[in-house]
Amino acid sequence: MAYTEKIKSLFGSFALFIASHPWKFCLIGFLINGFLGLGMLNLPRKHLLNNNIEDVYMPRDTETEKMAQEILKKFPEHSKDAFYHHQSIQQPLFAELVIWEQNKESIINESFHEILSSLIEEIKNLSFTSVDGNDSNFYDICTRRNDKCVVSGETIIDNLKDSKDGTIPVKSLMPKNTTILENPLFQLADYQVANDTLVTATYLRIRYNLCHDTPKQAENAGKWMDRFVSQMKESTEKLHSKNLIFAFSNSKSFLEEIGNDTFTDIPYFSFVFTVYLIYIGFTMSGGNILAKRAHIGRMGVIVTPTSVLGAWGILMACKVEFTNVLGITPVLIVCHQIINTMITLSHLADANDISDGKKRVAYAVRMSSIPITVTMMCYMIPFATAIVSKYYAVELVGIYMVTTILFNYVNHFVFYTACLAIHEQRIDAGRHCCICIKLRTREELEGRNCCIICCCSGSRPNSRTDTESSIEKLTRIIMLRVLLTTPVKIIAFVSLLVLVGSTLFGLVNVNIDVFQKNEVLPTSYFYNWNEVVDEQFKYRPIIQFVTYHPSGYLNDSSSVLELKQKLVDKQQNLLSWSDVYRDKNYPNASSESDLYKSIKNDFFKKEAAFVNDIYFDESRSVITASRFYIQSKDIVSSKELISLKHDLLCIAEKFDDILKDKYQNFNKKFLPISSDTDIGFIQVHSPDFFQIDDFLRPLWEILIFTGTQLGILFLLFLLLKPSIRFLLLLLITYILMTMSIFGISNFVGVYLTQVSLIMYLVAGCFCVDIIVHIFYAFSQAPCDNKAGCLNTVLSSSIQSVFHAVFGLFLGILVLFVVHSYVFVTVFRISILTYSICILFTILWIPSVFSIVGPVDSTSQPETISIYRVENVLDKRQSRSAGGMENPSFEHNSKHE
Repeated sequence: MAYTEKIKSLFGSFALFIASHPWKFCLIGFLINGFLGLGMLNLPRKHLLNNNIEDVYMPRDTETEKMAQEILKKFPEHSKDAFYHHQSIQQPLFAELVIWEQNKESIINESFHEILSSLIEEIKNLSFTSVDGNDSNFYDICTRRNDKCVVSGETIIDNLKDSKDGTIPVKSLMPKNTTILENPLFQLADYQVANDTLVTATYLRIRYNLCHDTPKQAENAGKWMDRFVSQMKESTEKLHSKNLIFAFSNSKSFLEEIGNDTFTDIPYFSFVFTVYLIYIGFTMSGGNILAKRAHIGRMGVIVTPTSVLGAWGILMACKVEFTNVLGITPVLIVCHQIINTMITLSHLADANDISDGKKRVAYAVRMSSIPITVTMMCYMIPFATAIVSKYYAVELVGIYMVTTILFNYVNHFVFYTACLAIHEQRIDAGRHCCICIKLRTREELEGRNCCIICCCSGSRPNSRTDTESSIEKLTRIIMLRVLLTTPVKIIAFVSLLVLVGSTLFGLVNVNIDVFQKNEVLPTSYFYNWNEVVDEQFKYRPIIQFVTYHPSGYLNDSSSVLELKQKLVDKQQNLLSWSDVYRDKNYPNASSESDLYKSIKNDFFKKEAAFVNDIYFDESRSVITASRFYIQSKDIVSSKELISLKHDLLCIAEKFDDILKDKYQNFNKKFLPISSDTDIGFIQVHSPDFFQIDDFLRPLWEILIFTGTQLGILFLLFLLLKPSIRFLLLLLITYILMTMSIFGISNFVGVYLTQVSLIMYLVAGCFCVDIIVHIFYAFSQAPCDNKAGCLNTVLSSSIQSVFHAVFGLFLGILVLFVVHSYVFVTVFRISILTYSICILFTILWIPSVFSIVGPVDSTSQPETISIYRVENVLDKRQSRSAGGMENPSFEHNSKHE
């Protein structure tokens, strides 16, 4: 195509210009990146490190959050003066203890009263420094009711002093204004009740509820929770000596411990680079003492840290936050850059017959420019879509990835091109690769020690094999002699069918879930608490229903009653002010104003628990909004909670539609529905919904990312190779690679969460690197039949890609010893990604192309065995090395 040749010619001219002033571009490029890197000083100075898992990984602007904000307009939180835990709209803050006797005997024993009472008071008096700088304790931040701190389970401890026979009457556990949703028995596990008497209980749960109505209160609560955790770690031995065992946690512990666990595995992650770079160093160390390319290979690797320095420096100078998960971006970029480096060096090896080093560099840059540009665009544009993600972690990855890949692209074609020019000038000058002194010919050193001859003489390479390392020569021979044999093809197609079948099965049974709480390290205090709570205590979330009544409650009471009857059929407990009003024989109201007066003057004085469940329009003396609650049956997994939420929303939606029709022509200023929200007449909400909100969001973001990547890939190759067969192969390969990684990850225990989402995005980029370089090499291979193309590409691009990915595969094996959830997820998806990429690179793609390759034969077909040799004479009478045509006649005509 004419335009592709113009693009390559433009890059060639640019490289020729840089090669004329290599030291200037090399030093200026490095200094600019180093200067920009000074912005990284803002990381500690501006406190840009953010490892708050809740802030970084939880979705933003979710439907549950919007619903909570709408409900708060009518029913604000009253945790400071009238706290009832079932009325909570925001996620509650608390610290919790679970206590049991060492021999698992009943804890309902008078002897434990003094111990537990003193423990309760000791915890209440834990002091901390508030955000205002004052000394504070639990009494300053606790939730209150009737001017008393609300500590769930404290009533049971108070009654232990009278349990001389090891029993407690259930009625004595129920203080005034306690609702059915606050049954103290919920704080016990493995208990028995006989004749309305608690006769035994093994586990007691004590919860310290903390005020969180304002951001300041929430921040103070967080400070006290930290103090609570540190104190309980110190109190372990003291309680154990009194035959009591306990586990403790707080509402932030899980996310905090997930974040803290990553610090234990960061040193292992650093070894990934060490192993990877050692392997790549050996791979790129070919050539004699003059042509040795180890140093120029290292400069190709240095492009990545140089780019990271410049990109991250400018971002941190702009005060963009940083988080631990961004540590995966250099791994992706360095692999991408090593592929770019090896592809460029591969083309440079084809230009050995050009006498001018500048023109050799220009040729290498010209030939590698298009695939490198294509991969860069297939990275940048999809990651640009990730910047608008609902997850802050994904947004940060998108910002850092787009900036870093752009810097890496520029540095590759400027900084690295200058390094290539310096390298080639040294070869032309016949200077030593390390000490840069002038080398002598072997003839001049004839008769000297063999070591002196090896280290002090060298010649300019004449063929590809002169610059290949031993590893490259070995893998090339194996690829050419083994991969294209009939048995290997049969193995390839059978294994491909197995892969497709496994992928489909994995996709059907994919696990979508929030963070797995059992992934916290066993050494964590949260792990112990979570095990006890999961095994012994039932999880029964409370869901609140808010109903709006534009013309008053009585006008909609029949619909609300019908809705409650539907819900009672599915759930255990229902708490409603209207049911209490009816059951306790308050006067029947014949009008809205009568109901208004009765509730205001009588009902609220006797039933304080419902004061915050009714919203009045004072001007019209009517109830315009109210709420009631249900307690669900036992929930054992996130999937069950998701299913419950869906069922309740479906029930509410049917009644909401009835009310919408009813009030279609009502005065709009009294309606809850607005044009910019989906809020209706019936709202369903629970703080527990925050943890499952947008549970499908990771899947949608993966589809958006991969869909964008696939679209860019298709459009670019449509311009480069407008062949239907070629494009279909490309699309099928990308889809199969990404779907395989996603589907098979189900078999290695990976759930679709916010952490795995990031790794799936990274996996898509590895697939792009493989596909672009191999498919582009096939489309440009200078041969007339499939066999020749296969051997040409196997000897060059496939080998380069294989070594880059295989080295990363060896490096990531280091993470086999990690334990933290984040790094375990990184390891599992990474090892799967690299394995699939390697198999596609050397097995499946070559096998498919050997049958349905893009090159149409223009001559008599030749057997592959003819090409399975190290050197082949092409019909064009040009020299070949390892099946790769040496296009010297093109160099002479174009550059000399």
